[in-house]
Amino acid sequence: MQKRVCFILGLFFLIFILLHSDTRNIRLKETYSPSVIETEGTGGLNPANTAPVKIRTGSQADKSQPTASSTQKTTTTSADFPALRDEVISLCNKHHVVGMSLAVFRNEEIIYIQSYGYSDKEQKIKANQNTKYRAASISKTISGMIAMDLAEKGKLDIHRDISEYIGLKIRSPYYPDVPITTWHLLTHTSGIIDSSPYFKKATDQKPFITLKTILDNGGVFHKGRPGSRYVYSNFGMGLLAGVIEGATGERFYDYAQKALFEPMNMDAGYLRSQIRDTRNLASIYSGRYGTVNLKTWNRVESSYEHFPIGQMYLLAHGDLIISAVDLARLAMLLCNDGSYQGKRYIEKGAIEKINTPAASRGGSDVGLALMMSTGLVRGRKLHGHSGQAYGMVAGMYYDRSDKTGVVFISNGCDRNKNSAGEYMVNHDIINLAYSKIIK
Repeated sequence: MQKRVCFILGLFFLIFILLHSDTRNIRLKETYSPSVIETEGTGGLNPANTAPVKIRTGSQADKSQPTASSTQKTTTTSADFPALRDEVISLCNKHHVVGMSLAVFRNEEIIYIQSYGYSDKEQKIKANQNTKYRAASISKTISGMIAMDLAEKGKLDIHRDISEYIGLKIRSPYYPDVPITTWHLLTHTSGIIDSSPYFKKATDQKPFITLKTILDNGGVFHKGRPGSRYVYSNFGMGLLAGVIEGATGERFYDYAQKALFEPMNMDAGYLRSQIRDTRNLASIYSGRYGTVNLKTWNRVESSYEHFPIGQMYLLAHGDLIISAVDLARLAMLLCNDGSYQGKRYIEKGAIEKINTPAASRGGSDVGLALMMSTGLVRGRKLHGHSGQAYGMVAGMYYDRSDKTGVVFISNGCDRNKNSAGEYMVNHDIINLAYSKIIK
């Protein structure tokens, strides 16, 4: 009898162990041991498996399961996926990238999505297709698209003096009678430079310095006539937010939500507080600057109540927070005619003007709030923008001739170790995507 009881108890114990063991966490050890770990996206697919897979859009990131209406198809397109996977990991290691998400599209379909490394290294949170990063200077192109859509709708005159929108007289002291226009801001020909110590203090310190204080204290302009000389200007593009506020009577970040992100069902925004799924906010890493935690980062948000409508000079140039998937969808608008999956979000005329050469930078054409390159990928004319901030690197480039494009966003590369520089991260990732995926 005692043996029978022991047998029954042992059997129950064995059943209990089997029922409560999580076999999902059991993984085979890879034949390589990269410091950057591959995660999610197509990583679990057999290289030969090209069946469509579902991905969640940004607005669905906080839900356990996406609905049929909120998904789009993603497929791998190459039987060389294992080699591609290893090559991307190798590049991430080469450039000391902590975490990254990569999206490749053709027409209006994302054909490849993959994430690598960590969105939060300390917490061991892996990057995934819903991870949201700071897009840095790619923000300029998206802000420019919003401005040009307003222009096409007759709500903003890009050749009008920006002083009339901002509510402060903005003039170069060297050319006090020459108005500065939105066109000048979008082409980086306004004469406004970034060397002002007041601008630097305003973006990094409290209390925040008003736009009037910056303008009153000078040091903002170079000696060239507005419209005559290309000089890349974060501050100038930052003023675009003030122009949009003056044209709409709404806060820039609120208008961007209403006009673009919400209609496209995106969990994106120029403020951290606008992001619904805060679990997927990436921290930013840099060997030079340390860690910036986006989960708690309120760098400038508390100051906005002090800025009158029209006098915003932050955000538009570099503060967009977005996933690679959603940024790719915005790139599709630019690559096509402002429409996505049968619905128009940006006026067609705005897209054409953005993609038309408007200035020159070192012999290369410049569009409105974007760059044009024939040297980034051999044999292709790409439009787009890169992003760099606090060590992180991002890129958004597309080819309008065959409606293809590549978007990647990282949360940091160590500048102290990355001797090649941020440009080479951009160059290597974009070239790999075009050579191995798009071809």
